[in-house]
Amino acid sequence: MGPGAEPIRPRAGWLRDADAEGSSAVNAQPCRTLRRWVNAMVRRPVRRRRDTWQHPLGPPIEQLAAELRRLLWQHDVLVRSAPEGGWDRRRWSLEIGIAYRAGQAAQALDVPLPVRRAGPGMERTQLTGLLRALVAEGLVLPGTVTLLVPENRH
Repeated sequence: MGPGAEPIRPRAGWLRDADAEGSSAVNAQPCRTLRRWVNAMVRRPVRRRRDTWQHPLGPPIEQLAAELRRLLWQHDVLVRSAPEGGWDRRRWSLEIGIAYRAGQAAQALDVPLPVRRAGPGMERTQLTGLLRALVAEGLVLPGTVTLLVPENRH
């Protein structure tokens, strides 16, 4: 400091935070800021833990059942109207969609999934078994579609 210059005085609020051992008022502001930051970091996980509600993993079971029924009806109409060997790609696509939705419904209802092959969809016997297990678990599916009717009743 030069001659005639006034010394720099800390603000009055800083002096209140100085501890009893005589630490300087200049150190009090960073300590208070550090204390606030540490308190905020300690309390942050507590705020996150309050949200303990389990979020659903997929769409609601009602939506899954409606979509599965729609796909089953489309598959049934296609199989009954097309000659043998006709519309194979469309039928294959519908069976993949049915397998996907049936898998989601099985997860929602805790029905064990069959071991799947590498690739999309399931074998027809696995898909039929899974659909019957879902019906046994209480999911309402049309009983007259070709995937749910036993082979000798078509």
